[in-house]
Amino acid sequence: MRGAISLALRTLNRGSIPATTSFINGSSIRLQNGPDYYLQNIINNYLEKKERVELSRIYRSTCEAFAENTSVKAVVKATGARVE
Repeated sequence: MRGAISLALRTLNRGSIPATTSFINGSSIRLQNGPDYYLQNIINNYLEKKERVELSRIYRSTCEAFAENTSVKAVVKATGARVE
């Protein structure tokens, strides 16, 4: 493969830029798209506080169960991703 020219007029090779992996913690992301915004409005407007707390608890336990899955652990180990 021939190197490409960068904006700095230097040749870029496949090894010029190190590849890294990232883990994005979705719990800290604010809702940006339409369906998420719509669901958030439904949750806030139609559920009682007790129901919202229960929904949040179930969501957290589902995330924990997902992270404990052996297949998911294998992917995380293979990619070297950092889990927070």
